[in-house]
Amino acid sequence: MESVVTEDLVTVGENPLGVLSVGDGPTVVVLHGMMGLHLTPGLRRLAERFKLVMPEHPGS
Repeated sequence: MESVVTEDLVTVGENPLGVLSVGDGPTVVVLHGMMGLHLTPGLRRLAERFKLVMPEHPGS
């Protein structure tokens, strides 16, 4: 069964920050590369055993 991806908006200081979450289990924070945030097949596989928390970080 495929995990449901949730998208939240949190405020850091005065700045809104998008955060995607997927999976269940121990939390793993995933920082994306220069191409942006994509849920790749490898990340989907990790989400089978872990809760992935993926914050956007513009300007990277």
